[in-house]
Amino acid sequence: MAFNDEKLREALTQGVISEEIYNKLVEFDTNNLSQLDNENAVTSKKLKSNFETILLYVGSLVIFTGMALFMDEIIGKTNFWIILLTSIIYLVIFLFSGEFLWKNNNKKPAGIFYISAILSFGLCITVITKMTGFYPRFSELEAYSGDTLNLQRPALTLISTLSLIFAGFLMKFRANIFSTLPLIFGGYILYYINVISYAKTIIKPTYLAISTICLLYSLVIVCLGFIYDEKTKIDHALWLYSLGAISIYFSVMIMLGKFDISLLWYSVIIFFFSGLFFIVALIIKRKMFLFLGLFGSISSFIVIEQERLTALKAPEMLTIFVMIVTGVLVLLLGLKLKKYLTTLENFVIKLLPNFIKKHLPKAE
Repeated sequence: MAFNDEKLREALTQGVISEEIYNKLVEFDTNNLSQLDNENAVTSKKLKSNFETILLYVGSLVIFTGMALFMDEIIGKTNFWIILLTSIIYLVIFLFSGEFLWKNNNKKPAGIFYISAILSFGLCITVITKMTGFYPRFSELEAYSGDTLNLQRPALTLISTLSLIFAGFLMKFRANIFSTLPLIFGGYILYYINVISYAKTIIKPTYLAISTICLLYSLVIVCLGFIYDEKTKIDHALWLYSLGAISIYFSVMIMLGKFDISLLWYSVIIFFFSGLFFIVALIIKRKMFLFLGLFGSISSFIVIEQERLTALKAPEMLTIFVMIVTGVLVLLLGLKLKKYLTTLENFVIKLLPNFIKKHLPKAE
């Protein structure tokens, strides 16, 4: 039964409730309405904010895609001056768009435009090196039968270095969650073009050389992530950890995949390697290591099960049953693991040397 102010007044007049109770009921109702209004206002604000953010990301993607298609269209049909002018226009548009979003407190979308500006800056330098002949024309590269990287290395080094300087300048004055990405990728390009030729002469075959230098670079950026973890207000270690973890994991998988080992032994190695990622996740508390560790361990364990059952010529229904049981056990493990995760973290950290403990992230 609903009560309104009129009914409450009537109850007060007839002596059903006292004046004190009446005042408390009115106050209670007023507070509830005020709280509801505030909650509605917060919900509306969040919805509006999310709506604006989605449109900003979609708009950024549309603009970038349109400009990329336009650039692809004019590169083969115009001269270097028009391409350079277009690149400069892109650079200016991306910079001003980034500044506009930054000043309106939309720093993540602004970061995307700043990355686009860095790419445009690199394109400007590339066009200039092509115009001057410092970067060989593609027709010249096609006519060269040797290692074309040797011809491109000086120009690529210059382009990468200047782009990194520009990215560092933007990071200093417009630091955001995406600031580290251009530095990571630009650093890798600079590292790759100047190391790969030497790596190929030392490490055979070529795929192993590429995987090895990629693995070494990934280990370096993960170490940098550990050094800078929680040292800055913005989580710059996020991309260092995430990209480093992905690159390490798949570099090792590719390297192992090229060796002449059975599927069973490959899966066993990946199982223990993934377990190492899980242990690292307990120490540094980063989701990418946790995801790769758990996903890799579970996937390789299922492959081991399937391989053993196949080798034993088990019926197909038994194989399916074992897979379902494994899935159920994984779910139960997840529930238990969540409960004892802190205990596991403390146990692993206790085993670490003191010089590592004192540098661990202090917050979860």
